[in-house]
Order: sequence, then structure tokens, then C-alpha cells
Amino acid sequence: MRPSFRADFEKLAAAMSSEEVRAVLASAGIDPNSPPPPKDESDAVVATADVAEYHRKQYEPVYRASWNAQKAFDDLVEAQLEAKCPDRHRYAIVMGAARYEVPQFSLVPLASANADNDLKILAGIAPQDGRYDFDFSGVKTSFDPAAVTAVIAQACEAWTALAAEFHARAKPLQDAGNGQAVGDLERTAHAKFYPLAEKLETELKAAGPSSNEPFFLALANGTPVR
Repeated sequence: MRPSFRADFEKLAAAMSSEEVRAVLASAGIDPNSPPPPKDESDAVVATADVAEYHRKQYEPVYRASWNAQKAFDDLVEAQLEAKCPDRHRYAIVMGAARYEVPQFSLVPLASANADNDLKILAGIAPQDGRYDFDFSGVKTSFDPAAVTAVIAQACEAWTALAAEFHARAKPLQDAGNGQAVGDLERTAHAKFYPLAEKLETELKAAGPSSNEPFFLALANGTPVR
């Protein structure tokens, strides 16, 4: 494995969870707990043009399809959360400089900023020491918008009920100037919110396209062409 695999891979791993990053590094034969290797690559093998093209023809169509699906998914999630979850100010309690509220759903986008830039980095991540065939069958490059919309609608409904309950109980305390009691209610609401956020994340992961983990796992585990 090329010394800069880890550095190049981590440039594209911002949207992946730490567990996914560790899984890819381990699959590539890299100890996730080890420090990054020195940057000196004077002895590194560089793929010939025909090898690089052989690999590009395999990974580029899959990566572009994956990125397009991820971007469409991200845009839909953002739009649906904005449309179906109430404005954050609606159920907030403000007492002087203090603000008490239920957290809002916040999801890390799947897609990177630019697929073309990613592909330039992928040329360096792909194996350099010969031709490999890759199995990208585990990369999901589509999703059901209706299913995603339904998941978000259900999550926002649960959030609204929680936020409305918090506000209804906190408003009399606000009027009485009891900030400590409002803070206690907020902590209770937060404890109820986190399972809702985890449920939404899990369900969207199941309903949406793949993260980059299966793509990188396939790229790190190609079969040498004999």
C-alpha cells in the first residue's frame, strides 16, 4: 500500500464516521491507531498511465453515480427538515441572556463539495503497483425519496411534540422567573431528544445511498489481475 494512502484517503473521509474510517484503514492493512507515516515518498511506486486508466474506468463511473445520489439525498434531507420541522425559535424560552430549547436535528452531508476534485485524489488512492479489479457491488447509488421524506416527517412530528411539551411546561416557570427550573426541564428534554436523533440517523442511513465506506473498502481490496 502506497505510503500516502492514508493521507489521501482521509482527505475524502470527512463525511464518514470514525468507525467507518477505522474500518477502511484496517481493511487496507493500516493500523488505525498508528501515527501517519512520513511524507517522504521518494521510493513510492507510481502507476503507469495504462494501469491508472484501467482503474479509473472502474471507479470513476461508480464514484460519480454515488456522489450524485449523495448530493440529491443531502439536498432532499435539508429541504425536508426545513419544511417539516418548526423554526427553532418557536418553542425556545429566552430569559435575559439565557436561551433554553430542544436541539434541532443536524446531519453531516454525505456528498463532498466537488466530485471532480475527489477523483483527482482517487487517482492517487487507487493501487499503483499493477492492475486490479474492484467489486463495487456493495455501493448503493440510489435511494427512495418518498421513504426519506416519510422518515423525516415522522422525526419532525416527534421533535415537535417534544418541543411543544418543553415549552408548555417551561413557560409558566419563565413567567415566574425560575431559570433554574427551566434549565432542569431543558436537560430532561435533551435526554429525550438524543434517542430521536439517533433513530433519524439510523433510518436515513438505511433509506439513503451509501456513504463512502463501501466504495473505499472495495478500492482498498481489489483483486490483482493475473
